Amino acid sequence: MNNLTIAVKLASGFQIKPYQDKFFAEALVELPPVKDSDPPAQFKAITWQAEQIQKVNPQQGAHIILDGRLKISKDQATKAISVTLSFYRFAILSGPAQINTLAIVGRAGQDPEIKYFESGNSITSLTLAVNRKSKEDQPDWFSVELWNKPGQIVSDYVRKGHQLGVVGSLTFQHWNDRTTGGARCKPVLNGQEITLLRSQQERQEPSYDEGF
Repeated sequence: MNNLTIAVKLASGFQIKPYQDKFFAEALVELPPVKDSDPPAQFKAITWQAEQIQKVNPQQGAHIILDGRLKISKDQATKAISVTLSFYRFAILSGPAQINTLAIVGRAGQDPEIKYFESGNSITSLTLAVNRKSKEDQPDWFSVELWNKPGQIVSDYVRKGHQLGVVGSLTFQHWNDRTTGGARCKPVLNGQEITLLRSQQERQEPSYDEGF
């Protein structure tokens, strides 16, 4: 499972491009930053609904809600992360809207890491591998952060390879590369809801507390 419903602003108009015997539409979209000090996050949005896009013809600066699947790729040479939203539904908005829901189901790439703060809060971090529709494709790797109780549960009961469902919002973390000094960013799922999805074999593992 991998579904993102999000309201964004068009950073560019849509371009109609051919692919084999079909056409697709592509645009650059912009998501407002969480922190005022961060720049807006921009990523690519594509759809096979080129004809519908041409009819509506949304222009740069328009606000639009998109519903689709998020794809994450990493350049092995530069380590740069690219994000593409392949959407199958859209609607033009009259202005900005706070709509941002990302839901995924994947397998943990490593044991979760939890960090405690003096305030009493805690944050748990892990990565989830989400399979694409084609088994020949590499999975999409999502960085996930969970605060306080949901994160504590994940830290206690999830281990590498276990399946987990997370619902939250898409955010972007920004930093400067230590080597080049260039600006970097990566997508992060800020999770609010979790679902532990363990197989029967996993339920029988002695490392788990069966009382949960």
